[in-house]
Amino acid sequence: MKLSDLMEFITYSETGNLFLSGEEEGKIRSKHYPKIISNINMALIELHKRFPVLVKVLTVQQYQHISNYILTREYAWSNTASTQTYKYIIDSVTSPYNNDLLKIERVHAEECEDSCGQNDFREFPLNDENEPWSLFTPSYNILQIPFPIAENAVFVEYRAYPEKIPVNTTDIESVEVNFPEILLEPLLCYMNYKLYTAVGTEKQESGLYMQRYEVECQKIDQLGVYNRDTMLNLKLETREWV
Repeated sequence: MKLSDLMEFITYSETGNLFLSGEEEGKIRSKHYPKIISNINMALIELHKRFPVLVKVLTVQQYQHISNYILTREYAWSNTASTQTYKYIIDSVTSPYNNDLLKIERVHAEECEDSCGQNDFREFPLNDENEPWSLFTPSYNILQIPFPIAENAVFVEYRAYPEKIPVNTTDIESVEVNFPEILLEPLLCYMNYKLYTAVGTEKQESGLYMQRYEVECQKIDQLGVYNRDTMLNLKLETREWV
């Protein structure tokens, strides 16, 4: 969806009752773009926290003496400015890891060829002390491997941050906002909640928008769009999917 299309939805939503849009122009005035875009970014982050909208995969090389793998760009192969001795995030200059990790979802390892000559992938349990092969996430961006195997790699499936829209954007026709349109209604509700809260309106009014946001998210949950079973089509050959 173009940013201009999203601005049009915002203009004719309840947000149009605020100072952000000019009724006589039928569109949002450009001087208000930074505040609007900032709130769009916040709403997108909130929705990406709530749903696995953007899921990526990191390849992490294991080392025998390293149990805690900090998943920051400092440890990425493509980061030539980093002075870390062990760079265990295997990325590339053309597809670098950019610290966009929100939450580790699953971890896999490649197993030997099966009877059909195909490599298979085994999923590790996460944060389960009763499982001997469980891996752990002591922090949102740390993967703990209690028994690392040198020269082996694991594939970390993670929920990623959305791409940030620059707040100084003026050409809204040229900017693509990458999110599924099924999330448009909760995005508008969350934006209205933040905007009405910011201008100091009645708490009850801003609270109603948050309630609507929750209701819209629950509707999406009921549709099963982002059920775990729907997201299991792991595409390790591309390391990324939406």
